[in-house]
Order: sequence, then C-alpha cells, then structure tokens
Amino acid sequence: MYKWTDANGVTQYSETPPPGRKAEEVQIKVQPRLSDSPATAPKDYKQQELEFQQRRVEAAERESKAKRELDPQSASDEADLAYRCAVARQWLRRAGEMGSLPYRDKDGTMRSLDYDASKKLVADVRQGVAKHCGR
Repeated sequence: MYKWTDANGVTQYSETPPPGRKAEEVQIKVQPRLSDSPATAPKDYKQQELEFQQRRVEAAERESKAKRELDPQSASDEADLAYRCAVARQWLRRAGEMGSLPYRDKDGTMRSLDYDASKKLVADVRQGVAKHCGR
C-alpha cells in the first residue's frame, strides 16, 4: 500500500505508487475475521453443564480419597454416598436431555425404556436423591 499527498494537500492511499510523485510505502495490519479466528467456538449450555457435572464427580472422588486416608471406615461410607449422589444427579440431568432412557439388556443389546417405565425410573431416582443427597 502506498501513501502520498496530492496537489490539494489531501492524503491518498493506493495499491500502486502515483506516477511522477513521491510516495511512502506503508504496511497495513489486518485483523483476522472472527470466522477465521483460531479460537474455539463458545460451548453450548449442555456441554458446559456436562463439564460442570464431571468436575463435581471428580471433586467428590478427590474428597472421598482424602477422607478415606484420614478415617478409612466412616470416610468410605460418606464418600461413597457423595459419589453416588453426584452420579445420580448427573444421570438425572442426562435423562432429562435425552427424553428416553437407554439400557443394555441381558444380551448386551442397547434398548430404550418406554415412556412410562422411563418416567417411573426417573421419579424413583429423584426420590432417592432427595432422601439421601440432601436436595
């Protein structure tokens, strides 16, 4: 890119230097477009929620390990309950997102529970979480 001043004193820019005039070559710094940006796309709500739940499970596992080291028997029971609660809560969130609940039958084949069975299972798990997990 070239920069020069014309006869009227106005600064001009062009891709080629003007004939018969002194021009200064300038470098133009171009910002990349957002679509060209190497940054990752923002995560959607479901992905953020799954990652959050995974961090909760991992934190419960770390807490469980620390308690077991201090008092193996009582810490084991508390940590086991905390872990099971975190897993149950995560399962409930996923069940709500999926609509139908997949399971493996005795042959190892993936199947889905029907609507009524799914609804009853979710209600039972919610009741267990409310009773044993304090929320």
